[in-house]
Amino acid sequence: MLGVRHALDACDLLNHPGVWETAWIPFTADEPDDPFCGTFIDAATGSIGSWNRQDVSHLYDDGSTLAGYLTEVADELRALH
Repeated sequence: MLGVRHALDACDLLNHPGVWETAWIPFTADEPDDPFCGTFIDAATGSIGSWNRQDVSHLYDDGSTLAGYLTEVADELRALH
């Protein structure tokens, strides 16, 4: 999960007209200090999608949400213990 500063930095990095929507907020990255790819939430809809620095960002087709993502992570963590 990205902290606020890293999320803002990723937005600056990805902010290309026609490629990155202003309502998209990155919340994960492969490397917070030098991100190449990660996940974002569409603040307008609650849907999530993936992003990368090669201008290939898209919402997931299956209607995934942040709540669903966090539930999946929690379930996987519980399964480990």
